[in-house]
Amino acid sequence: ADDEGCVDLRTSQEEPRIAACMRSAGLRLIDTKDGQGRERFLPFQLKDHLRDMVYSPDPSDWWWTGKSPENQLSNSVADYPIAAHNYEQEEEHSRTAHAAAIALRVRRDKAPGRALPLEEIFGVVHPGVAYPGME
Repeated sequence: ADDEGCVDLRTSQEEPRIAACMRSAGLRLIDTKDGQGRERFLPFQLKDHLRDMVYSPDPSDWWWTGKSPENQLSNSVADYPIAAHNYEQEEEHSRTAHAAAIALRVRRDKAPGRALPLEEIFGVVHPGVAYPGME
């Protein structure tokens, strides 16, 4: 496989380069959006996706390229997202503590593997911030 593009980068091109490297290694990539075109893996903070990221038809806007304007703001994130990024280290520690508390509660309630709904996740990662539509 051509691994010429397989370099360790910390830039805005990190994900496309990783994808190209994976393809060159023969790995098949799949779309991880849900059936309604909403994202499960979020490169920005959850609140940014749900409250601030308005659709842009600008073809140079990498985030919106190939996406529907219907999948913006409160309709941009899948009901059960997997990961959100772009948090400061202190925020990350706080989210980890909240997630651990939820995991303990779920274990106590004997509901292993229960997926958390989007609204509950939002409350964990952005305590004190109103969930969109509930201001």
